[in-house]
Amino acid sequence: MNNISINVQDLATPALQAQAAKLTPAQITAACGEPMLDLVRRNFASLGRNKRGWPSGHFHEKWADSCRLVPLANGFAIAIGPIQVHGRLVGLNGLLTDHTITPQTVDRLAIPIDPLAANKVPSDFKGQALFLMKTPKGAYLCIKTGKGENAPVVFLFKLMTSVDQAGRPQLLPTEDRINTTLKSALNNHWSKN
Repeated sequence: MNNISINVQDLATPALQAQAAKLTPAQITAACGEPMLDLVRRNFASLGRNKRGWPSGHFHEKWADSCRLVPLANGFAIAIGPIQVHGRLVGLNGLLTDHTITPQTVDRLAIPIDPLAANKVPSDFKGQALFLMKTPKGAYLCIKTGKGENAPVVFLFKLMTSVDQAGRPQLLPTEDRINTTLKSALNNHWSKN
């Protein structure tokens, strides 16, 4: 299971710090838990579709649906995922920072390079005569889109030994949004009590 910790620093005024110090962990959870859960879910929803405009794999919605509030002895945590992606569980840890993806159970990664292959793996094309084509630029898994020798070929996947992927810190809300949400939730709590 992946664990991600966000350290929220208290940059509040001394008066606000004194007020917050009077709250028990259960009161902090009651005041701030749901607003923080909502913030994380809304952040995933704001990320939108993939940049290529290909069919959506609904990854952001899956992350949002996987979020849950976990009360702890000293406050609370927002647990996120993992989610199911192509038959395997994927957590956020490796996605937040730059990383290299390597194959775990096969020799090569099959990277979708055509919208027909979006959100799919080669085994999703069983019965469609998927074939290997080697070119000077690499090896590809392809299909023909018609009958006969001259039928058009679609390059679905590029086979690679690894892929470097840029981190996506935007998957989580910014520290400013976290602090603003916490401050608002605490102010709302104090205005009612």
